[in-house]
Amino acid sequence: MSTRSGEGAVPGRESSLTGGAAARHLDAVLFEMDGVVVDMSEAHAQAWKRTLDWCLARRASAGHEPFQPFEIDRDLRQWIEDLRSDEGVKRVLLARGIDLARGQDGDPPEAETICGLGHLHARYLGELLDRHPPTLCPGL
Repeated sequence: MSTRSGEGAVPGRESSLTGGAAARHLDAVLFEMDGVVVDMSEAHAQAWKRTLDWCLARRASAGHEPFQPFEIDRDLRQWIEDLRSDEGVKRVLLARGIDLARGQDGDPPEAETICGLGHLHARYLGELLDRHPPTLCPGL
């Protein structure tokens, strides 16, 4: 779409992005809804617990370190909240003496990498949301 008024525009409507005086009417624009429109905090917490418990149990069974389950109240709040998830996961694992490689964006969910764990979390989150759709945030 052109940025000049009239070129590529919808006839009869002029976008405010084209520099025209009349703004295009929008009913709504939604970007990231998580935590704004829908409350998915419990689903994320459960998906992270399942993801990290899987990783920690797998490493313990391979003889790497003893199994210490992921604790939502301690680990999620301390290490993952308010951070990019990959950085938070790395911190959770480092606190247990585990230094996993970042890996590649295309790593499968079973890969023992930070990216792989991120994909596993997404899979588990999707499964949880299929069974229990998120609720609207209060006031909506």
